[in-house]
Amino acid sequence: MKVVKVTPRGYCLGVGKSIKWAKEAAIKYARREIYMLGYLIHNKHVIDEIVNLGVIPINDFKLNRLDLTQTLPDNAVVILSAHGSNDRIKDIAVQKNITLVDTECEWVNVTKTLDFLRY
Repeated sequence: MKVVKVTPRGYCLGVGKSIKWAKEAAIKYARREIYMLGYLIHNKHVIDEIVNLGVIPINDFKLNRLDLTQTLPDNAVVILSAHGSNDRIKDIAVQKNITLVDTECEWVNVTKTLDFLRY
C-alpha cells in the first residue's frame, strides 16, 4: 500500500469560516450569554478553545437540538454548527428573541437544496 501525504492539510473552507465566526461572536457578544448548540465541528481542541472564550456548549444525547433550543433562555446568543440546523430551530429562536450566529457551511446548504429539489 502506498500512502500519499496531501499538503497543505487543514480544515475545509466551511469549517474554517465556522470557527472564525464562532470566535468573532464570542468577542462581539462577550457581555451576553453565548451558547453553542451541539458542537460547532467534531474537534475537541477547537471546541475547548471556543469554550475558553466563554461560550457554553449545549449538547445532550437524550435531547435533539430542537428540544435543546426550547431550553435556552430568551435573548441569548446561539451559535449553530457548521453541519447545518433544522429550520424549525431558527423559528424557535425568533420566538425567543435569540440572536443566531449561523455558521452552516454553504456546501451543506447547497446539498440540502439539491435534496429538496430531487423530491
